[in-house]
This record gives sequence, C-alpha cells and structure tokens, in this order.
Amino acid sequence: MAVKIAHPRVEESIKMDLELMRVAAIILPVLIPALKWLSLPAEVTLFSAMMLEQVDLRRESVNLARFRENFGATGKAWGGGEVVRFPGPVMGKRGVLVEELVSDACIPIQTLVTHGRGKTSSSGCGGGVM
Repeated sequence: MAVKIAHPRVEESIKMDLELMRVAAIILPVLIPALKWLSLPAEVTLFSAMMLEQVDLRRESVNLARFRENFGATGKAWGGGEVVRFPGPVMGKRGVLVEELVSDACIPIQTLVTHGRGKTSSSGCGGGVM
C-alpha cells in the first residue's frame, strides 16, 4: 500500500496564493494596459478551479480507477508488448488517498521514445524522462 496525505493546511495556503494571484490579475492590466488582452482575471479563475480540484484526493482516486478501466485487463499500451502497470485506488477521501503499491513497474525509456512523442538519449527505466 501507498498512502498519500495532504498537509492539513494545504488548501488554506493554496487559497491564499490564489487570492494574491487574483489581485495581481486585476491590478497588472491597470498598470500595464497592454496586458488587458490576456484576460488575466478569467485565467486566474480557471487556474484556481483546477488547483482547488487537485487538493481533493477523492478526484485522484476516481482518476486512478478510470485510468485502470481505460487500459482494461491487459494493461497493454500502444498495441504492443509492453504492459503498463499502475496503482489502483483502495480508498480515497478529501485529504487521504490509499492506493496499491506497484513495485518494479516501469516502461523502458526506449519504449517511450519509440512509441511516445519525446526524444531522449537516456536508457533504463524512468531516468531522464523529465
């Protein structure tokens, strides 16, 4: 099992940061008129909704279950022989996510390069992707 626990005050901290961004989004176009076309307040509103959604670990639990369902029983990716293994949710609450521990789960970098969109000179499992 793997347990993910959100810090008790993470949502409060994120909301404070988002409020600062909202204020900056209102003030900056007044100070720099060329920024008006960016619609900063609307963008901050959209970004805020996405960030606050990420704080709720129930959402991650649902997404893990959907990901597992989408890959089906075989776990085959790209129609080839590589099997994608990933954790499934055991329990998801607002601030806690418990998921299965998947050990030795990786896709070799060469498979990602061959079938994915990125290019890398790294080899091995996981290293050099980011």
